[in-house]
Amino acid sequence: MNENAEANVELIPSGGAYFCMLGKLIDGATHTIHLQVYIFSNDETGKVIIEKLCLAAARGIKIYLVVDGYASADFDKELMKKLFSQGIYVKRFSPIHVLRLKIGRRLHHKIIVVDNIRAMVGGINIADKYNKVNEDEPWLDNVIYVTGPVVNEINNFCLKYLPNAIRKKLSANQKPNVQSINTTNIKLIQNDWWRKKTEISTAYNRIFRESKKEITIVASYFFPGFVKRRLLLNAANRGVRITIITAAYSDVWIMKPAIKYLYGLLLRNNIQIYEWNRSILHSKIAVADDNWSTIGSYNLNALSDYGSTEANIEVLDENFYKICKRFIDDIILKGSNAITPNEYFSIKSRLLQPYRWFCYHVIRIIFRVLFWIMRWTKSSNTNG
Repeated sequence: MNENAEANVELIPSGGAYFCMLGKLIDGATHTIHLQVYIFSNDETGKVIIEKLCLAAARGIKIYLVVDGYASADFDKELMKKLFSQGIYVKRFSPIHVLRLKIGRRLHHKIIVVDNIRAMVGGINIADKYNKVNEDEPWLDNVIYVTGPVVNEINNFCLKYLPNAIRKKLSANQKPNVQSINTTNIKLIQNDWWRKKTEISTAYNRIFRESKKEITIVASYFFPGFVKRRLLLNAANRGVRITIITAAYSDVWIMKPAIKYLYGLLLRNNIQIYEWNRSILHSKIAVADDNWSTIGSYNLNALSDYGSTEANIEVLDENFYKICKRFIDDIILKGSNAITPNEYFSIKSRLLQPYRWFCYHVIRIIFRVLFWIMRWTKSSNTNG
């Protein structure tokens, strides 16, 4: 296939498949690499990727690396100094400043763009837990590999998170990789409340509102707000078949009981629920009505709506829908348990549901506080 002439999409799971593809993209770069990620650990997997980036820089590739200032704590001064000495630009996005309350907005998207012709967008961080480095099952996640016109959009998205001087220089030298091709079926959608971007949230709301047959959601931190919940229930009540696959256990302990508190509402409205139990579920993928799919970093909760930068790819294509649906069906078949109304509502412990209620409201309060901090910080920056 001529990647400068047509669009292509491919679903890639976490584990060896993703990190093999990531390595190939870095090794095959000819002029530029943009890599932006929430967690970049300096563990076995991270060291391999760092070494590949250094080798690419040594052969003259311009590399622009952006990591989150909170989640990528391994990027200390010593590591950054090493990368800078190799000619790699490194930026820690929004380092924590507690006294100034700069703790809300986080760089949560995960993207690599190579030579403005190939890209991967998804939810996979660079760390051992997403890779197959021992006998443990890697965290379940995926990315979408894309070529074609949409890569221009992804490349421009990455530029927004670089300093103005670098952005202007790269923009002046950048040429679109293709011309005059209809790309409406594959597009980048983003969420960044700080920049008034709510495209992913809006896309989910539209699908919940307009779907006619089925909606299937794989959601690692499924905690939708009132609007999305109401739209989901309305869809279920008009006969849409809704299935949600979430995690049997979470890396954030308080999230699981809070999410389980919502199960009752969903089950009473005939929404099917499955829990993935083979590893931590970190995937964020949804499909609907035989032709709509989205994959990326966006979680169905207020943190993704208001507190983080998020990037998804939205695809309108029956064949890609089938690929995504097979991936989801495999999740259900090979490693998930169905949560039935009978099982959920026959709770023997009198304390379990009050405990879930408590966790649910704690999470709501945390999200409200973080949103208040975001508003306060944004207002202070604007007025300053």
